[in-house]
Amino acid sequence: MSKRNRFSMPGAAFSGVSRRSVVKAGIAIPFAALLARPAGVFAQQAGFDYYISTTGSNSNSGTEGSPWALSALQSKGSTIAGKRIGLLPGTYVAPTGASEGDYLRPVVNIVGGSAAAHTIVESVVPRAAIITAWNGSGYNTYVPAPIGTLNQYVTIRGLTITRVVRKAIIIGNSNVVVEDCEIYDIDQRREPNYGGIDNTEGIRIEDYSGGSSPSLSGIVVRNCEIHDIYNAQGTGTYVSHADYNASGIKIYRTRGLLVEYCTIYNTNEGVFAKTYTGGTTVRYCHFHNLVSATRRLGGNANTTGLSTYVHNNFFYNVTQYYDAEVDQATTHNLYIYNNTAYANRSLDDAGGFYLRSASNGLVRLYNNIVYVDTNASTGWLGIGITDRNNNPAQFGVLDYNRYGGQFRNWASNMYTSIATWRTAMAAAGGAEGHSAAGDPLFVSRGANTPANYKLQAGSPCIGAGRTGGVSSGSAVDQGCWTAGVVQIGSDSDASVVRPNPPTLQGVS
Repeated sequence: MSKRNRFSMPGAAFSGVSRRSVVKAGIAIPFAALLARPAGVFAQQAGFDYYISTTGSNSNSGTEGSPWALSALQSKGSTIAGKRIGLLPGTYVAPTGASEGDYLRPVVNIVGGSAAAHTIVESVVPRAAIITAWNGSGYNTYVPAPIGTLNQYVTIRGLTITRVVRKAIIIGNSNVVVEDCEIYDIDQRREPNYGGIDNTEGIRIEDYSGGSSPSLSGIVVRNCEIHDIYNAQGTGTYVSHADYNASGIKIYRTRGLLVEYCTIYNTNEGVFAKTYTGGTTVRYCHFHNLVSATRRLGGNANTTGLSTYVHNNFFYNVTQYYDAEVDQATTHNLYIYNNTAYANRSLDDAGGFYLRSASNGLVRLYNNIVYVDTNASTGWLGIGITDRNNNPAQFGVLDYNRYGGQFRNWASNMYTSIATWRTAMAAAGGAEGHSAAGDPLFVSRGANTPANYKLQAGSPCIGAGRTGGVSSGSAVDQGCWTAGVVQIGSDSDASVVRPNPPTLQGVS
């Protein structure tokens, strides 16, 4: 199924309906065929407790035939706590923000549920319920997100959020899940007198009560496509730090965030931890056309002891300013393993990992493939690792990686062979003793398609990695497509290989 028509439904009445068709020209085009279905159609399919529509009223009963308005997600209080609420297809214009100066309070603040029963807000037809701040001639809200929650135990599923100004979703409490959503076209330059503001993001995670510790937990962002996000400094060309602080996901005061099966592109930072955040896991994601895919996830103030994991991700043409797909300053154990990073164009500093550590031995980098095609016509052809501190001892483990290109440390020394690189990194744990340089033999390369970067039969990367990056570990493949991995990126990304992500428990 093509990406544009992936929301088409079986049957003539649903044929050809897509979520993009309702935001053509920036304003709603009615889902006439869908909304004309007899009462009970959606209920038979999905079993929602209550319904909301673009023409609903909070004086209605909340049934499919008598749905509520979008604001019911906040105003109905305990009536909807722990219930599953279906948003019927159409474009929902967010109400005018009650307090434009309160950037952490969403316009629609979803009622929380309980540990036993989340309040679930879900598009009845995946991604066909579209939420926007655009009213046809202007924006109803500039500062707040149109939707989100300051409450615990909420799941937001299958929405499309587009044409907003500063942020799409705000998460201000623990135990919140955002999954199967598409978030795009967030542009702070729409805001009047925007010049002094730069924080713009698809999803912002921050404890509304403030503080200086990672107080939020139990938050998951899964199977989302997040793209085209610009801030007040943005030029849209992703050069020379121009869109700094424009991010797919931005995190404050949070521990243990899980981001998985997401596709994030066309902004500055993919997943960006600003303050008091640690213990994040980013896995099975597809990042492209960014400055840094993951930034500062290694931890910052007051996060000691919260280990961070970045694994089984595919990075394509990420770096354009920082020489890193993974730009990390770590204050605790940071595990970066089984990722594939590829670049094939002229970049000033095309590269893999930009790392700095507060103490020796905290960084563990192993089983990765970092490959830069030598058709780049300017700048260095490829940097496997930039050692930010010029201190190889920061690596507790640095081994079992595969490189194509060159290497350098922060002193800008270039190493054109794996042998000279090993000598330079002699103080690192493992010191790249089992790493190698050369063609990893992908199925194919060049296209921005994660499945192309699986390994051919006979690839030198098959079985060349080790669990934990140490010689006593079991043999595993290098790169992101290890045994059992069936999806990289969101299921709306045309490059993925399966329609839905598996349900995984825990963080590895």
